[in-house]
Amino acid sequence: MPVGRPWTDEEVQIIKDNPSVETSVLADKLGRTKSAIEARRWKIAPSTRRGKGMAWMPDDIAFVREYRGESTKLLAEMLSRSPHAIAQLKTKFNKEENTTPELADLDLRPTGWYEDTIGILLLSFPDVMATWRHFHKYVKVEYVETQKTGWVTVKCYRESDCAMTEEEFLELPYS
Repeated sequence: MPVGRPWTDEEVQIIKDNPSVETSVLADKLGRTKSAIEARRWKIAPSTRRGKGMAWMPDDIAFVREYRGESTKLLAEMLSRSPHAIAQLKTKFNKEENTTPELADLDLRPTGWYEDTIGILLLSFPDVMATWRHFHKYVKVEYVETQKTGWVTVKCYRESDCAMTEEEFLELPYS
């Protein structure tokens, strides 16, 4: 059973006309709660609903599909989206087309030092190690300690804008 005042045609039209406007902004403008705006958006059309971020507009989706080979970070800046949102959309396209995304697009952390734990066997296979380093864009890996369980703690420097190939990562020294 609905609670609150009935929706006017004008209010519904405002929601339809503004699918990318923040829920809180519409709530303030219409004198409604955020949950009421979300519920109405869902009832009007799922495509006008906002979850944690903006609803995807058809033009934005087409843009990302066309330029998905470009840097995730660049597309995110161009569309005022998070890199994570762009990466998710790229992954969806790749699944639809049964293609593999660039490994380097999957780790979106900023440049800096990170501590990681890896299996000791990873260190024994240079090709696998190079793939792991390429995926994370680790340009420097320093040994910290080997645990009794066979895991190795390493300190890694990640260069978020690194453009090395897996072969180049294979050549990098492991300290």
